[in-house]
Amino acid sequence: VIPSEIGKLSTLYELDLSHNDLRGPIPSEVGSLSLIETLDITNNEMTGVIPSEIGRLANAYFVNMSNNKIGGSIPSEMGQLSNMTRLDISNNQLTGSIPSELQKLACLINLNLSSNQVDTFEFERDKLTSVLKRRSSSNALTTFNNRKRSLSRSIHVNLPPNSIDVS
Repeated sequence: VIPSEIGKLSTLYELDLSHNDLRGPIPSEVGSLSLIETLDITNNEMTGVIPSEIGRLANAYFVNMSNNKIGGSIPSEMGQLSNMTRLDISNNQLTGSIPSELQKLACLINLNLSSNQVDTFEFERDKLTSVLKRRSSSNALTTFNNRKRSLSRSIHVNLPPNSIDVS
């Protein structure tokens, strides 16, 4: 279990708790780590949901929560992570729509959402100018809506196996 006291580590820049067989929810107090740049809790047995307080990690550029048992939806507050370059929340039990607020992540280079149960991915291409690679494979995507059809440059979108309605 990650203790709630983790939020008291106010001068922490990097937190790597990967491969520790940690169980239980991600405490909302993680959002108090205002200086954190790297948060890695991959390959544990974390459950619960991604706390909305994660959106307060203004300095974070790398967040990896992959290979856990995190459920619920992706919080829209993740769109507040303006310095984020790499976000990996793959291999969890996430459901629902991918929030459109992720379009605000102008520095984002790699977004890995593979092996979840998300069902809708809508974006406006001009708002995702820096996204070079987006992995959404092994999801139950039913809608892929590109509101701006004039793509100025190509991006890599890995979607199979999915059942997609392109509109």
